[in-house]
Amino acid sequence: MKNWNSQRYKKEAIGNKVPDNIIRNVIAVGNKVTENRSCLPIYTFAHLCKQSSSDPKKLDRVVMRRSISTDYSNYRSFEISKKGTSSKKREINVPCPELLNIQKFINEYILQSLNVHPAVCSYNKGAKIYDAAEIHCGCEWLVKIDIKDFFGSISEVNVYRVFRSVGYPALLAFQMARVCTITKASDDFSSLVNNSKSYSLKKYNSSIRGYLPQGAPTSPLLSNIVCKKMDKIISSIADENGFIYTRYADDICLSSVDKNIKKSTCIEIVKKINCIIKSFNFEPNEKKLRIIPPGSRKVVLGLVVNGSKPHLTKSFKNNLTKHIHFCNH
Repeated sequence: MKNWNSQRYKKEAIGNKVPDNIIRNVIAVGNKVTENRSCLPIYTFAHLCKQSSSDPKKLDRVVMRRSISTDYSNYRSFEISKKGTSSKKREINVPCPELLNIQKFINEYILQSLNVHPAVCSYNKGAKIYDAAEIHCGCEWLVKIDIKDFFGSISEVNVYRVFRSVGYPALLAFQMARVCTITKASDDFSSLVNNSKSYSLKKYNSSIRGYLPQGAPTSPLLSNIVCKKMDKIISSIADENGFIYTRYADDICLSSVDKNIKKSTCIEIVKKINCIIKSFNFEPNEKKLRIIPPGSRKVVLGLVVNGSKPHLTKSFKNNLTKHIHFCNH
């Protein structure tokens, strides 16, 4: 796929006798999208479908919040047990092949070109849990904050704003937001796009609110991009108080090597961060809040970080040994 070049396009368009007003509009969108980025310029939903070799009729049904086929849903849903518990379940939604194809295209040619905050350790190319934990090795104080229903709290409004901020036309940004989200009953967000006389949005009217599905290829990077401003604010609070900040999906960690920090300071930091999290429509999970003082064992993303290098917990090693034993027998 060729890199965008306004002059190359202009030459080809003039040769094909494309009207001047269309040429100007295409160049304006193309230049805006590619400014300081390597995102692919896309102009309409039909153009997106053609570039991704997708069926526009089927994908338009997704935007209308309908099933691609009467034979099956747009997502295959199932539940898995959450880490450390068998009673609580996590819902996974895997897109059908047609939807998966266009989501992969959006992820590769648009989302991977967008920057996230440097404190984010999840879903980046080459990101490892080990590297995220290693940052906190040797810390004296460790603060751990968890976000409830992380993906489910990121709405199609947030996703729409991501695509609009890149420079894509309002209608296309709305359609891509619908393609990247699954639905649950709530408010009507069809008013996000101006009701222009040049096209009708009646078919998109819906009282269904979309949110990021856990299992779609676009959800991880979209979550990081949506949280960029929140990460920046939390990072500033950490810097002001002598802490290091990282976020791995819904797991927020702050650590400090300063023994003299008081627990009251940590509590105040938690209060500030919780207020920030709520201001971005997330809900902190109070049950998973941890403030770990000097001298205590500290675990980040399942790895012990008390020493100079992260290592596995004793319980994990014992459990692994047990499974290997039964596999051999």
